[in-house]
Amino acid sequence: AFKGVKPGYIDRFDFMNKILILYTEDSTDLENEYDEYEYEVINGMRTEKPVKKNDHIINALEYVVWFAKIRHGIRF
Repeated sequence: AFKGVKPGYIDRFDFMNKILILYTEDSTDLENEYDEYEYEVINGMRTEKPVKKNDHIINALEYVVWFAKIRHGIRF
């Protein structure tokens, strides 16, 4: 079993942006979620906080990638 500290969504998404993620051509739902991913905007300025909506596949992928990071000791 995997035990560890649950990472925040910003940490997970930032890590995903640093690696190459390959997916199949027919993974259109994943691609659509990624294309629609957005960050919170306050007073016209983008924050580093993602808006949590329609991100079910990406959220699952974030956990898988984070597990691989921990399991294999990947550091950036």
